[in-house]
Amino acid sequence: MPDTIEFTRHKIDFDAYLRMAELGILGRGDRVELINGEIIDMAPIGKGHSAIVGRLTRTLVLEGGTKTIVWPKNSVALDRFNHPEPDFLLLRPRDDFYGTGERPSPADILVLIEVPHSSLRYARDVKLP
Repeated sequence: MPDTIEFTRHKIDFDAYLRMAELGILGRGDRVELINGEIIDMAPIGKGHSAIVGRLTRTLVLEGGTKTIVWPKNSVALDRFNHPEPDFLLLRPRDDFYGTGERPSPADILVLIEVPHSSLRYARDVKLP
């Protein structure tokens, strides 16, 4: 008789994800992000990726001036199950630089940039949607 058991994944939400970090289950050095309710290991950062991010950092800061907040390598809560860490967010200016009060939300995002140097398929097929 064939095996007919279907397994489902248990999704975690943003609050559980943050709690795991607070409890030390996810450490400061862990390169992970919450995508579709799953904790995903991020690809290692190579030299090519670093160079592209460095160039973009300089350009975005110089061109953005005080019109935007350049938010590199920081995470953002898009919804209950998605807390990605894109390479850059350009955010609406706020005096506290999002250090107090509410975290950046989708309404604060002017531009989101991902540099998928070694992970194009994953960025395009999983993160982008």
